[in-house]
Amino acid sequence: VRPALNPRAPDRARRLLTRATLRCCVGALGCRRRLTATSSIRRAMTSFELCALSFTLVPGVGLLIVSTANRFHHVNSLIRSVVSGSSPLDADRILPTLVTRSHRLQLALMALYAAVGSFVVSGLVAQLGELVALDAAALTQAPLWIATMGVAAVLTAVALLILESRLAF
Repeated sequence: VRPALNPRAPDRARRLLTRATLRCCVGALGCRRRLTATSSIRRAMTSFELCALSFTLVPGVGLLIVSTANRFHHVNSLIRSVVSGSSPLDADRILPTLVTRSHRLQLALMALYAAVGSFVVSGLVAQLGELVALDAAALTQAPLWIATMGVAAVLTAVALLILESRLAF
């Protein structure tokens, strides 16, 4: 007589595989807590993905900071040369445009710095929340809101850079 097959065996194997995969992913982040509940698994993957996304965006925003700082330095050098009289440009005509460009570049730099800060804080809060095993809904949503503020800051900076580039001559 053959023994009856367990109808739940494939589900159990899938569950064990999912738990083992999550232990590897979360273990790579330094988290020693075992995850078993579905909500904990979903939260762990969200915090892992959010942390990875936040830290992935930082180098790209850093490149924007470098290029914007270079443009800001160039515009300020032009302003100094026009004010000192060493430039052949007409000061009365060009100076207001250069000052507007400089102000927009300064605002864009501030927005980009705020974006980098929010991405870094978002990743750190996500990881600290996972390590401490915070279950409060407000605390688990905090990294998402902080990262969203960073994205809004990047969009603001890009809009300012577009407006500044329209003034360039």
